[in-house]
Amino acid sequence: MNACRDSIQRGGKPRLNKVKASGGWHRFLEEIYRAELDKIWAQIRQGALIDSLNSYMLKLSRRSLNRVDKIIKFFIKK
Repeated sequence: MNACRDSIQRGGKPRLNKVKASGGWHRFLEEIYRAELDKIWAQIRQGALIDSLNSYMLKLSRRSLNRVDKIIKFFIKK
């Protein structure tokens, strides 16, 4: 404890003992974390894909309707 207090008084950082988690438990938690992240990213990718497809289909349908409208107007004028 004195070494820690002396280190702080001199302006340095106190030394902390590094504690490592056991390999099995650490890997287990890491796998759970990665699995959850994978699920989240899959949802993000799927949502982004669906949104982009919806906007693309909306653009296509608007173009198609405009073309059909022009064709109908062309034939009505004649």
